[in-house]
Amino acid sequence: MEFINIAIQNEPINSITLIITIFSLVVAYCQLIIPLNKERKQREKLQHFFETTLIIDLWENMNFISSIEKLYNKNLNIQDVSIHIPKFSPRILVLEKLADIQMVSNWNISALDKQLILGIYQDTVEVKNLFNEWKINLSQYDNLTTEVNINRYKEDSGILLEYIDVVMRNSVQLFCNLLENKTLIKSIPDERIRHKFVDVSNEICSAQKEGKIFYVTYKSSYTQNGAYKPQSPYDGIICWENDLQGCDKDIIELKNIIPLHDSWKD
Repeated sequence: MEFINIAIQNEPINSITLIITIFSLVVAYCQLIIPLNKERKQREKLQHFFETTLIIDLWENMNFISSIEKLYNKNLNIQDVSIHIPKFSPRILVLEKLADIQMVSNWNISALDKQLILGIYQDTVEVKNLFNEWKINLSQYDNLTTEVNINRYKEDSGILLEYIDVVMRNSVQLFCNLLENKTLIKSIPDERIRHKFVDVSNEICSAQKEGKIFYVTYKSSYTQNGAYKPQSPYDGIICWENDLQGCDKDIIELKNIIPLHDSWKD
């Protein structure tokens, strides 16, 4: 009878213990797991917003920054009595907010893309500062009809063009990396922009499905340049500007697919 009594006495104790254990697990789930899941979803939502903002800003800046070099070349080619000065300066406000080292380190993106974001921001700041100085220098020219003025013009533009080259190469690369995220592209709120991005994304994906390998760069002619020449075989080129004549590769020229304005197409 003693053993039976013990068994009978232990039964309600075990039930209570089980109930307490289950209750504790439920409380822990509510206090820890649910908030963690909620926090994770909030981080994912925030990153999605940042990436959407970033790809639009990259697109606008690629248009603005490339137009500086385009107008630089136009001045040289026409050598007019007046100097044409670009109206649009590179924008850094959005990049400044996004290119926070601590914030970028928490993004669920590749280490390369993190480096590209930080590098693009730093170099775009330099382009903006050099651009403002360049515009002041241009206002001091009477014309580009003399060899002296032409040489001064080239010298004053040299460092700016170097930074433009770096920013454009890295921006095109990061832009194409972001284009791989179909969900991101389809969620862009502006319908006009979304259609442009979907078009270029579909064109790239269609070629990739055929097994084609693309080299990404600023200008298509860079594939023939020793400094940027691809080290491995490739089937096509994704570039901002196609300045390569008689190329037998598939070339996707971004500036004529996603111009800021249709009038900016060549």
